[in-house]
Amino acid sequence: MEIDNKIVVPYSNMDGDRIYQNVSGVLQLVLKNGAIYRSKIDKRSIKLNDGTLGYVYYADGKWFDRAGMPIKKPDNLVTREKNAEEE
Repeated sequence: MEIDNKIVVPYSNMDGDRIYQNVSGVLQLVLKNGAIYRSKIDKRSIKLNDGTLGYVYYADGKWFDRAGMPIKKPDNLVTREKNAEEE
């Protein structure tokens, strides 16, 4: 069986870009036009209102919540300081 290389735009992407995760935990950023972003997707920690840690995704200057939906840049990002070995 031969598979066409057509770009299929998921209906849930009609509003914009979105991150999807398969059952193996592999993340994919599917752009609004249906193309798949091929670079790294980072997971960044945030501090929640109750003091616990959560996370968001970051790829290509765009931020996404845990459900893969686009969000604006969070103001509660957790940063770690670099030690002397990393500089």
